[in-house]
Amino acid sequence: MPASAFGETMKDRKSFLTVLSNAGWLTGTRLIGDLASLFLFVILARHFGPTGIGQYAYGLAIAGFVYALVLFGLEEYGIRECSRLSAEERRVFIGRLVGTQLGTMALVSLLLLGFLYIRVPSASTALIVILLAGHQAMQALARTLFVPAFSQQSMSGPAIAELVSRVIVICAAIILVLGAHTSLAISLIPFPIGGFLIVILAAASAKRHNGALNVTVNWRESFMIFRSVWPFSASEIVDQMYSRAGLILLTLILGEQSAGIFASSLKFLEVGIVPIFFLGIAVYPTLSRLFAHSDQSGLLQTADSYYRASLFAGGLLALGLYFVVPLLVVPLFGEEFAASESIVKSIAVLGPLIAMNMATMRLLVATHLQVRMLKIQFWGLVILVVLSSALVPIIGVLGVVVGLIGSEITIVFLYLKTLQGRMPIANLVKTVMLFAAVLLAAFFVGEAFTRFSHSLWLPVVASMAVFGALIVGTGYLRIPNISRN
Repeated sequence: MPASAFGETMKDRKSFLTVLSNAGWLTGTRLIGDLASLFLFVILARHFGPTGIGQYAYGLAIAGFVYALVLFGLEEYGIRECSRLSAEERRVFIGRLVGTQLGTMALVSLLLLGFLYIRVPSASTALIVILLAGHQAMQALARTLFVPAFSQQSMSGPAIAELVSRVIVICAAIILVLGAHTSLAISLIPFPIGGFLIVILAAASAKRHNGALNVTVNWRESFMIFRSVWPFSASEIVDQMYSRAGLILLTLILGEQSAGIFASSLKFLEVGIVPIFFLGIAVYPTLSRLFAHSDQSGLLQTADSYYRASLFAGGLLALGLYFVVPLLVVPLFGEEFAASESIVKSIAVLGPLIAMNMATMRLLVATHLQVRMLKIQFWGLVILVVLSSALVPIIGVLGVVVGLIGSEITIVFLYLKTLQGRMPIANLVKTVMLFAAVLLAAFFVGEAFTRFSHSLWLPVVASMAVFGALIVGTGYLRIPNISRN
């Protein structure tokens, strides 16, 4: 397939603009929220040091598992199913999803209390976990309530609602730390309050897009939903385990200070992948409909352009992590986090790998290959744990980074092999090869300027300029002619 613009492969101009609008709203609001979150992270780092950040990151890790268990894959499953249901069918369907999720939330709450009792952490750590877990549980409920809006590709309202609640929570926490000089645990009390706020806003969104919400709790119906949704749920849980495994291993093997160093390095990557993630969310309903309607040509064209856009964002992220972020770590977090500079550079490799991971995963789910995807995710988790456990005692925090790189390469390779059973992947492979050549050229230019120039920012400008010039010059991406009928 010739190099083409993302918009040119959509079925029409309206479809292209809808995807771009949704991706823009989701990405823009999320990035604003993540910048606010990063500001809170900086405040906490400066006030509580690596040990405090280690506690905070550990609490977020446990809360992430709670989020995955409560969400239980209902959002992914719900968007795919609602995108092809009538209005009345959607109303009944959403009521069943929410009823099922409320029962799941009660069960997960009991499991969390049991974990805290067995683990017996300090009182402050336990309170941190409970506050963050409560926030994440309500976020998960809100995500399900937003499904009607997402399935109808009306994503600006949910995006704004999540941003408002998130910024309010973060501002309240910052005021407690800076103004009242509270402990870390007390400063996080606004989080569950913000979670309650987003649930109220999400319920209003569900009513607006789907009519009056009629929540039904029926064990037989819940069992049927669980039977259909378990691959999505298991995938979400494994993904949470995957994203938090390194942090937990570092906490157990090297202690909370090393975990804090790793968490501060990883924070920039987590913020940077937001546009890639939401691009996938925006195009997901289109991919699902194209596959459901057996439109192979439209699916292939959209998949290739989606892949190109995702890798482009991953390349920008990699260059930013390698050349820009190391210059900001100490000014932001303080001298105690100087060790993060080298870790961030090594994490840069994960930018394009995660972009490929996310893009291929979205294609697998849209083409109903979620069970095979889950198996691959599980083996990726095993590889990560084994490599990290073996390397952390030898090379420290860098051992987790090496484990992540090895597992990501394995996952992407197996994803593409699996996708080949549903659609030809030759164009995707060519896209990856062209992108790799462009990114390596930009990296080598930036590295050359680093070695032979005394300017700190000249390598940044040089690498970005070469990357942009080659992206346009090779025809990798083109600006779409959206005015064409």
